[in-house]
Amino acid sequence: MVPPWRITARIFALLPALAQPAAAGGFSVEEQKLVADIRQKMDQTTQLLIYAYENEEKMDLAEMKRVLASFRELSRFFSNIPDRKFERQTGSFCVGAASFVWSYWNYTALYKEYRGTSLEAALSVPKDQRALKERQKDLLEGHFWTFLKCRIHLQQISTQLEDKARAEKINIAAIAPIKKESSDLIKEIIKNKNVANETTLNDITKRAERLYRYYYPIHNIGISPGWLFCETLADKPFFIWKEYINRHGPNSKKEKLPTDLYNIGFNFLIAQYYTSVGLCDNHIEEYKKKSP
Repeated sequence: MVPPWRITARIFALLPALAQPAAAGGFSVEEQKLVADIRQKMDQTTQLLIYAYENEEKMDLAEMKRVLASFRELSRFFSNIPDRKFERQTGSFCVGAASFVWSYWNYTALYKEYRGTSLEAALSVPKDQRALKERQKDLLEGHFWTFLKCRIHLQQISTQLEDKARAEKINIAAIAPIKKESSDLIKEIIKNKNVANETTLNDITKRAERLYRYYYPIHNIGISPGWLFCETLADKPFFIWKEYINRHGPNSKKEKLPTDLYNIGFNFLIAQYYTSVGLCDNHIEEYKKKSP
């Protein structure tokens, strides 16, 4: 299995530089259309992934290649998002977002076509079924993480500059109680990831929304580069709940994932949450040493 930090490094290579864009007067019609198009392509990618995952064992090679061609077209769309056109860099965290899922299916098709042939080594075909499953899992983890980052970006971008400007002012001392609230909530989310009780679901939603209001205040503290990881305390519980569990979990009415596939994404998102929290702790510790 590829260590999470290696997948994280690859993911960050897909993301834009963190320099702040110049202030813009508003969110243009062109940007609104781009966001709508990206969301539509994300939905198409998810539906194709569900079909591919559920039918892998019974597909013939021709059907696998047809599916691969569809993944390739989706990947091209995400790779060609014109984010540099806009002062807000609209779409920037979605550039290349389908590369992991294309790679996932590409290796699956290569395994079916070239396993046991003279081209096996040259094409880096997994040596056996176990190796294939491990590689698939690593790439699916990367896919769910990049898609979550893209969904976060799409929700925030239209009012991001304005939200930053009017965010509550806090200092580094506020991080500790926010971390406690975040930690308690993520444990509750883990406990209830498959629950259908409406009262419980509403309670978690309210807690997640309340925690998320600290996102821009944390961002504005500016503990560079640790702020990126500390933001996780506020935004990841909210978006894991809203954009992963509610969208893909057992109670989803739109994009419910097969159980095994759902667990691959969920477990990795939770692992990334704890990795980021640990990195936030490290950065705050270093900051305090330099600025006692």
